[in-house]
Amino acid sequence: MKQFRIWGFTSKLLLAFLLVIGLTVLLMGLLLSGLEKYLLSDMENSMASQLHSARVAVEMTVSKSKVKDLNRLNPENMASLQALTTELGEQSGCRLMVTNREGVKLVDSEIGQAIGANLAGNKEIQDAMTIGFGLDRRNDPDSSKSTMYVAYPVMSGSNVLGAIRISQPTKRVDRVLKSISRRLRDSALITAGAAVLLSIGLALVLSHPIRKISKTATAFGSGDLEARANVGGRSEIADLSRSFDSMADRIENMVQELRELDSMKSDFVANVSHELKTPLTAIAGLSQTLRDGAIEDDEVKQQFLSSIIVESQRLLLMVSNLLNLATAERGALQADREPLDVETCVSEIVSRFAPLCEKRNILIEVRPDDHPATALGDREMFGLALSNVVDNAIKFSPAAGTVTIAWRQRGDSIVLEVADQGPGIPEESREKAFERFERGNGRSQVRGTGLGLSIARMNLEAQGGSIEIGTTGDKGTIMVIRIPHAG
Repeated sequence: MKQFRIWGFTSKLLLAFLLVIGLTVLLMGLLLSGLEKYLLSDMENSMASQLHSARVAVEMTVSKSKVKDLNRLNPENMASLQALTTELGEQSGCRLMVTNREGVKLVDSEIGQAIGANLAGNKEIQDAMTIGFGLDRRNDPDSSKSTMYVAYPVMSGSNVLGAIRISQPTKRVDRVLKSISRRLRDSALITAGAAVLLSIGLALVLSHPIRKISKTATAFGSGDLEARANVGGRSEIADLSRSFDSMADRIENMVQELRELDSMKSDFVANVSHELKTPLTAIAGLSQTLRDGAIEDDEVKQQFLSSIIVESQRLLLMVSNLLNLATAERGALQADREPLDVETCVSEIVSRFAPLCEKRNILIEVRPDDHPATALGDREMFGLALSNVVDNAIKFSPAAGTVTIAWRQRGDSIVLEVADQGPGIPEESREKAFERFERGNGRSQVRGTGLGLSIARMNLEAQGGSIEIGTTGDKGTIMVIRIPHAG
């Protein structure tokens, strides 16, 4: 079962969506609170305006009575005040009452409602007679409904005679707010539910490429080198996927190359072992036979000695190649630059391979230039490079075949051509023939270390020269060697 990581990318993305939803709901709550304040403020302003008009009318009535204390109003004046309060209450649709300076209720637009009650403890009455305006919102003791109270002082000149108060239930505002709140709540629940589902879907969809890349990376790290994310599109995540897949391709190729290199090295060790064992066995056998009496037979002796020389030359070339390769691997391969007589060098190589050519019935034909040719290079390295090329030509030549060595000067270089009559090298395999451990696959089943042409190229390039394959096909191979002219 797939483990869900609490703080994974998907959960973090989902949390971000939920935070946005939460902030939206909070904003809706703040909007509702602001709406409530607006409606209550509007109600307060309307009541204050109505109360102001009522206060003016009450003060005019009191002034006609010519009293300086509301407690001294006679019954007739009190009846007039009650009638005025009742009329103003009906006109405004609100409840109006008047108190004396002690806060005792004198008249009430709702007749019979506790005349004589002491309201001095009410906040709006206290504020009206101390600071000139009073406001409060609380449950009415008579109706138990939420009610807004607004009060002004009743003045006679600069004297405070009492207070006039207007009150009105906030049920209209509460009803509007309740209706809006219910609708907002229902809308919020529906919206939040849909948003949560949408958020989960979006989180899963948006995180899918990331999870796919993560899964691919895990599989790749576990050894599945063919694992690829393959996330399409033009997003940054798709770019990341393509970069990862490209990196995976390179790593897979590198691993494949390393495996091939390991395989080639294993083959190389096996081939070297075989190549060394074969001449050593031959030399040991031939020497034993000579010691056991074959040396008395001149014809056999000459034949055996010739074979020993051939195998010795073969061993010498292999050892020289291995030493040269070891020197190159250490980065210590250096070439001297000295004049070399090409004809002398070629003659030495031909003499060295004469026993092998005689044994295999191969003719080496030398075609020198019309003029003396002097190259500039390292005698030992040039000799090893040319030996490897000639050795290859002899190996791949058929019995009774001919190997031709020719040279001529061209500009600043001396060009040598070593041609054989073997099966040739296909054009698509030319460059590969110079790779290490390449053993001429496709030409024949001749065994070898696969180092000859590789070392030849390495040595010639160290001297400022080069080697390449010339015209090839069914009629043999021509190896073209270039080395700087000493002139």
